[in-house]
Amino acid sequence: LPTSLPTSLPTSLPTTSLPPTSLPTSLPTPRPTSVPTSAPTSLPTTLPTISFAPTKPSLTLTSALVLDGTSKSSWNAAYEETFKQSLVDVSALIESTDDFVGNLTVSDGARRSRTRRRRLQDASVSVSFVVRVDVDTGEDGAVDIDSYVTAFEAELVSATTVDEQTGVSPLDIALQATAEEKGYEVKITADQEASHSMIATETGGVESSRPPTAAPSPAPSTAQPTTPRPTPKPTPAPSVTPGNPTAVPVPAPTLAPTIESCEKVRERTGPPPDVDSARFSSTGASILVDLDAASDQAGMLAGEYFPCAELLDFADVDTAECFWVSATQIYAEVNKALDFVPGENVTLRANTTMLACDDDRCECRVRNTASSVPADPPDPLPDVEPVFQVPDSIAVCEEGGLAVEASQSIGSGGREWKQLVWSVNATGPPESRAAAKVNGTWENATEALESMQHRAANDTSSEFTAEATELQALANGGFDTLVLSLALENFLGSTKTESVEMKLSTKSIPSVLIVGGANQVAKVGNALTVEASGLASGCDGRSKAQRAVDYAWNLYRLDGVDDPEEDWTQLAEGAEFVAVGNCECTGTQGFDPWDTSGAECAAAGCVSYPPLNSFALEALEGYLTPEDAASTGNGTRRRLTGSAYPYCQCCEAACASVGGHWECGEAGPEFKLDPFSLDSGTTYVARAEATDTKYDLSNTADVYLAVGVGSVVAAIEGGDRVVSVQDELQLDASSSFDEDINPDCGDGAGDWRANFGRRRLAHNDAHGTRTAGDCGTGDDAGLSFSWICEELEVRDDGEKQVNGSC
Repeated sequence: LPTSLPTSLPTSLPTTSLPPTSLPTSLPTPRPTSVPTSAPTSLPTTLPTISFAPTKPSLTLTSALVLDGTSKSSWNAAYEETFKQSLVDVSALIESTDDFVGNLTVSDGARRSRTRRRRLQDASVSVSFVVRVDVDTGEDGAVDIDSYVTAFEAELVSATTVDEQTGVSPLDIALQATAEEKGYEVKITADQEASHSMIATETGGVESSRPPTAAPSPAPSTAQPTTPRPTPKPTPAPSVTPGNPTAVPVPAPTLAPTIESCEKVRERTGPPPDVDSARFSSTGASILVDLDAASDQAGMLAGEYFPCAELLDFADVDTAECFWVSATQIYAEVNKALDFVPGENVTLRANTTMLACDDDRCECRVRNTASSVPADPPDPLPDVEPVFQVPDSIAVCEEGGLAVEASQSIGSGGREWKQLVWSVNATGPPESRAAAKVNGTWENATEALESMQHRAANDTSSEFTAEATELQALANGGFDTLVLSLALENFLGSTKTESVEMKLSTKSIPSVLIVGGANQVAKVGNALTVEASGLASGCDGRSKAQRAVDYAWNLYRLDGVDDPEEDWTQLAEGAEFVAVGNCECTGTQGFDPWDTSGAECAAAGCVSYPPLNSFALEALEGYLTPEDAASTGNGTRRRLTGSAYPYCQCCEAACASVGGHWECGEAGPEFKLDPFSLDSGTTYVARAEATDTKYDLSNTADVYLAVGVGSVVAAIEGGDRVVSVQDELQLDASSSFDEDINPDCGDGAGDWRANFGRRRLAHNDAHGTRTAGDCGTGDDAGLSFSWICEELEVRDDGEKQVNGSC
């Protein structure tokens, strides 16, 4: 029997409290079986497992199609899934959607270019894709890549060719069926003409793998698994027993305080500053370098310029100037450091600065060691805007051919473009190209196009040129449209591609283009000037002096930037807008042309323009007598003497009341609108038409005008001030204004050239002003006011922080 208390030493025999059972235990015996189990061992085998099953080589194929019915911004996963499955359904080479490599590349179709008139149709996208398919080898073990590319191209052409009887292509049928099967609201169709053009230029292939080797690798890298070593034996006893008293008493305190060592000071305050980050500004002209701790600013004052090389090191640092913004930030002007780009290191030189001293142990501070970080690009990246002026249509007979200049493009950051790539293509009706293949002009056309494409791909200048012979070959070979694209990338990493189309005409039409590009921005409160440059055709040998054109302008309002032209709203000149310099009040009676004060003019609600002065009076005396002036009318006087002659100009509303006639004369190359003639947040199209009167042939050019939404500007009269706690404080914010509302009163009596009365009143009505005619400031501009008063506390470092409400 067991003892009631444990013995101090173990017994020689085990104590048995109960007799053993005669039955075996349910647990397995600890000894291993003599025969190995059939289960796999947990250790790896010494030789690899070899599979001799052969695999086919694969081929990577690329191409692109154009789809109508959606835009890049509307493209989503449903469109992508529908497109991939539909291609599988119409292709013998693509076996499943798993054959697609990576994501599809989707961009807006070239037909949606906003610079084109009469060709804005439904939205379209070009979709580029890559697939990897299994292929067979020949007897020599090689893959005939060209034959597979040809077969793939033929598949895609067949799939996108519209059946003459049904009016749909096989791919269209597959797209509709896939969308219905999956329950997607996807309605897209393949654009036959554009897709065939893309297939011809974008389809290609490359072999991406070979058959496997016949034998496996000779041996694995490790024959036996590596096992961790056992942990060491535990320590025999803990080093400290909690709660034990110390063996030696604490000595008495010293009479003087203990001075903290510099080592302890540095542990408490931290190491000297290191460079923490460097980032380019949005323009790329400067960088901000941040330190990870407040510094002594290298003994310099904030805002004091010094050569960056005294403190920093980076590419072309000798060309840069710096100043301290604060104890933790350095500003560096790097617009001359042309080799310094994002990703280049910025180094804080060693022994140049130390921690700011905020206590009495400054002697313990040490100088910094060198530290570096890569310079980051701006966030967000600045915009890049390709700007190149091209006509909507061009006569291929012009001796000089075509020259397109892109030097006015925006966003280079003041440096050369990192990438400037032109690309060119041509399109035309299938029947025209088919006829060209029959009559023998197709080969010349394709050679001309290939020559232009080669030149574009290898020319990094800002100008693209096409010879007249090349344009003529394209037009004769069935092509009627030239598509030109420009891709730009600046040194900061911002990119953008812009495409335009030009019609190729065999007629001697004049050329006309918009100066400054076909996409421009405007503000409601600014005067607008758009300039066109037109020239009659020189195909008949006329000199430039004989090639003047007549101009006409039309203005359209768009509900959406991608609206087709049939949905544009044409605005009526004189009623809905006034082109400055085109329209005037003529034939008025009762005005004294010698009225130097302008009183009679102002009394009729009109204005003298230009203001009467001695120079203008001398000009008047030199051309007309008072009697002649009274009988000829303002229009004749203006034609005779130009803008130097003072005349009484009335707005349309006042013109009829003084017996005048509102007449709009011939337009010129400039289209001008007064401030507040356009609505904010709206897109307009101004169209210039140039006419060659000799042949009665005309050509047009469009410019899209995006009118931005102005800001509400809060203004407090007097600005910041110092006041006594005993004085009453009154603040006046009635001069606050909305940039989109004319601040001048608009009763029609003001200077109509700066404030076209009826237009401004309609503007204020649209913005909710109380009464037509109110001025556009304060409450009269439809503004509401609320005030917040906060108490600020000035900290020791000069920073201000909110410390409660007033």
